[in-house]
Amino acid sequence: MWELHEVAVRRRSRMRVVHPLVGPVDLDCQVLLAQEEDQRLVLFTPPPGSDTADRLALLRVSAPNGSARR
Repeated sequence: MWELHEVAVRRRSRMRVVHPLVGPVDLDCQVLLAQEEDQRLVLFTPPPGSDTADRLALLRVSAPNGSARR
């Protein structure tokens, strides 16, 4: 199979980051490739139905010196 190059690149995954202020944050990670495969766009989004969006919002307002405002 390897010699035939029928190997797929893993483009979706889920990860958990433990933040010291808001605790565990689950994120879906998706990698989008340009047609030439020379550029990648990596997207991190909260899983549907999780409380991750709420935790990220809390993190945004609790960041010191307003560093998360943009």
